[in-house]
Amino acid sequence: MNLIGLTIFGLKFFIIVIVLAFTCEFINAIFGGGHGTILTPLLIMLGFSLLTIVPSVLLAEVISGVLVGMAHHKVEM
Repeated sequence: MNLIGLTIFGLKFFIIVIVLAFTCEFINAIFGGGHGTILTPLLIMLGFSLLTIVPSVLLAEVISGVLVGMAHHKVEM
């Protein structure tokens, strides 16, 4: 399968994976869960191997969790 992607610093970034991760994280933010449950089967159907899916989903969860935590953190002065 030939997915559209771009190479930055020798790493291949697939545009469809980024869009799917963003969409699933949006659903996660609205409903309070389901990011990995939705994204993992979609990536399997696209033909990615499990050894690349699991770290990708976990990394997306960590990054989004940190960003959401920073966005919701209130600084008192």
